Amino acid sequence: MSNGHRAQGAKARNSGSYCKLEQRSDRWSGPAKKRKLWPCYRFSDIKFHKARGRNPSKSYIFSTSSRLPTDNAVKFNIWKSIGIYGGKDAKDSRGEIMFVKQLEVGQLGVFAYIVGCKETGEGLVIDPASHPDRIISISKENGIEIKYIVNTHSHLDHTMGNADMVEKTGAKIIIHENEKESLTNQPDYYLAMFGSRQSPPADITVQDGDTIKIGKLSLDVILTPGHSPGGITLHLNGYLFTGDTLFVGGVGRTDLPGASWPLLLKSIKTRILTFPDDTIIMPGHNYGFAPTSTVKQEKDSNPFIRDMA
Repeated sequence: MSNGHRAQGAKARNSGSYCKLEQRSDRWSGPAKKRKLWPCYRFSDIKFHKARGRNPSKSYIFSTSSRLPTDNAVKFNIWKSIGIYGGKDAKDSRGEIMFVKQLEVGQLGVFAYIVGCKETGEGLVIDPASHPDRIISISKENGIEIKYIVNTHSHLDHTMGNADMVEKTGAKIIIHENEKESLTNQPDYYLAMFGSRQSPPADITVQDGDTIKIGKLSLDVILTPGHSPGGITLHLNGYLFTGDTLFVGGVGRTDLPGASWPLLLKSIKTRILTFPDDTIIMPGHNYGFAPTSTVKQEKDSNPFIRDMA
């Protein structure tokens, strides 16, 4: 399960080269004495009426009505964010074409990701929490056949779509070795609460340093425990799919069995923040002011990790 750091809305007005966000309300879960209140905003509330026609290389300013931890304005590349969110094709470092699509699914704002090799048509889906027909339809529309289901960890909000996806696609489930037992042993009350079924067992288990190949693309497996014992981050050509380890402006919760706050911070510091500043963060939940971020942006503005960068 994920941190309750959920943005509750922002009202956007298009004004020339920037969108002004006006804070309406904030919510922050957890002990107030240990955490600082940080206003944040849902990207889905922002409307970009003119941004698509502008120069893709330009950065625009999101000016907020409340002061962020480091500045009162956040530079964010609108075109790049819309491109990823909308499933644009992107050439990787070797010139091969890859497809990346971010979808918000399920009851808790989970981000599922379709990742595919456009040359071979092979693909996978990361954390298909819900809406299997939608995921499959979008994959087929883009010439992608889902070969694998990759779970960043075994918590039910990320795995409750596994059974349907397996039945509809025949895809094999991949998860870290430390999560394989809990994947198929979700408490009955969790299943009842979400109206979900138990996930089928993992077909393939991975460890730190392994690679998952789809067509001509390779995703590197990075063990990032803390939120859960076998939580993983996946790296693909400048993209980091961080699951519930790192969010946009937040981090995963550590009050669940097998979780550890010191280990989570260590994972973020030594396994994620060591990537180049322009590496794109693809989080496991839509809990921030934007659907994606960068390593540099999190170093500069994430209140949980600013001091460790």
